[in-house]
Amino acid sequence: MSTTDTMLGSPSSFDGVRTLDVRTDHGDVEVVGADVTDVRVTRRARGAGPRVESWGDGSLTVGLVCDDTGSICGPIRDTAESHTDYAFVVPRDIEVTIRSDHGDVTVRGVTGKVDARTETGRLRQDAPAPG
Repeated sequence: MSTTDTMLGSPSSFDGVRTLDVRTDHGDVEVVGADVTDVRVTRRARGAGPRVESWGDGSLTVGLVCDDTGSICGPIRDTAESHTDYAFVVPRDIEVTIRSDHGDVTVRGVTGKVDARTETGRLRQDAPAPG
């Protein structure tokens, strides 16, 4: 499967995703592990916030823009007035990376590797639910 980049019209669910990587300056990010097989996303736009999502080869990447070769990537820039908040429902064993400068980050119920950080936002990472 090839990687697809899009600003609008991204699907609300993604099959076969094993890794989730989210980058944002101001958007809030919530990731909830559940007994599902696909990654489901709900987006809430604030203003005309930029949005880029790439998926394929088992990965979903949010908020990174790459050059034509895919070798040089950098985060999109959003503002407090113009950004997108994300809520994900994911398979419990997914691998998650989140980087936020000013947004709040919440991770619950994920048993896979989690690397979540925020500079000035609130970070909440709960232990996975039993089962």
